[in-house]
Amino acid sequence: MARILVVDDEKTIVKGLKFSLEKEGYEVLAAYDGAEALSLFKKENPDL
Repeated sequence: MARILVVDDEKTIVKGLKFSLEKEGYEVLAAYDGAEALSLFKKENPDL
């Protein structure tokens, strides 16, 4: 299934989205700031 990169500086928002998306079968990558998001995006090449 699709790999999704979730980015937000609020950890509770990221954790909630990650939980919900994984429950639906998605692979979720989480980042808490822009620099981390760009690094994960380049390394992992998510679908969304």
